[in-house]
Amino acid sequence: MNGVASITTNDRGHTDAALVRRFRQAATKRARAAAFDRVVRKHRDAVLGRCAERLWPDADAAVAYAHDAFIVAYLAMGDPAKLARPDRLRDWLVGIAAHGDLASGLSAGVDAVHWGALQASIAAGAPHRPDMRGHATRQESLRRWLEQIVATLPEPRQQMYDMFVRRALDSRSAATELGTDAAAAQRVRRENREAILRAFEVTALAAAEADPDPFGGGAGGCAELRQLLADGLRDGGMPGGVRWDSLVLPADLRLAVTSHVSDCGTCRDRRDDCMAQWAPELLPILAGAELNEQVIEDLRVIPEHERSRYWAPAGVHHRGGRGASAGAGAGGPGLPRRVAMAATGAGLLVVLLLVLGFVQPGFLVSASVPGGSSSSPTADPGSGGPQVTGTSTPTHGRTAPSVTAGSTAGAPADTGGGSTAPA
Repeated sequence: MNGVASITTNDRGHTDAALVRRFRQAATKRARAAAFDRVVRKHRDAVLGRCAERLWPDADAAVAYAHDAFIVAYLAMGDPAKLARPDRLRDWLVGIAAHGDLASGLSAGVDAVHWGALQASIAAGAPHRPDMRGHATRQESLRRWLEQIVATLPEPRQQMYDMFVRRALDSRSAATELGTDAAAAQRVRRENREAILRAFEVTALAAAEADPDPFGGGAGGCAELRQLLADGLRDGGMPGGVRWDSLVLPADLRLAVTSHVSDCGTCRDRRDDCMAQWAPELLPILAGAELNEQVIEDLRVIPEHERSRYWAPAGVHHRGGRGASAGAGAGGPGLPRRVAMAATGAGLLVVLLLVLGFVQPGFLVSASVPGGSSSSPTADPGSGGPQVTGTSTPTHGRTAPSVTAGSTAGAPADTGGGSTAPA
């Protein structure tokens, strides 16, 4: 497991304000990660759903952007100036996810958000209070339909669905079961997710033809597809008038519909419209655990000095402009601290040169003359402290801690073939 799952299995009874308070009061990096894991588990469906709305049909990009939004939230959540209403944490997270550009690294991702505008929007708007009972009912109905569709897929696909969705195994645990490494397990997870999405979208299109107006859109259908479905369902012994949320196509009919859609622009457009309705609820089911793992794993490689640029550690409070080291000045976050460190380093260098000049007369002169003494101290290349670069340890196919949108691999066609998972 990811190391904190044992203490984050149940978020019931934890209000948003309590979660933020626990996060801000955490004294260690591990405690902060555990507190933030609760935040991700509680709100990942809303954040991932918002990213799916914006970026569909690119599921990989939606997952990657939701990851970026949570990383930015982790860096900013400790600062009351950026999150002034902890009780509106959900709205705050969704607002970050709705932002147009979080890419180009940690600092750029945080600085790209107009925090004042986000706070004003939250203050002006009514709290987002979803109908949890209605959402739970619809989510359960969708999950049952999804599992019926998965049951028509080849056995290896079903096994991967059980591993990554029902049991929500992380990549290391899955790798152990598959007899491979974590990177291969992550690749198999993405491939399986895409294959299931392709099967679902074709079924959703067929369901839209069975019930031409399930969402009140009134869009026209395709006569050729209706005939193909009528023939296939009749040959398969399925009655007419099938409900849109329970239709399941036999594998051979699903492949025939997939082939038709690839050649029919009308059906492709209608398929995309159907999936735009389903994606915000479907993607969290298929990729929620994947997103959770990516966020928590990547938090581990964010250096403490990068986090402290944006908010003070536990027990340190900002007091206006009275020299708070983590305060944001005109030149950017943490500027007073960096200036103080630079001044201290310069002072130490002057003292060192004076001492050497006293111990070794002529040192200062010879050191300034070309060809002079070579006894001057050599700077330690690592003395400048840790640096955040794009070459840190890759995790989950991404380079952490850089906050960038993930690559968008093309969606594999529904061929009915088996999974590429290792046997």
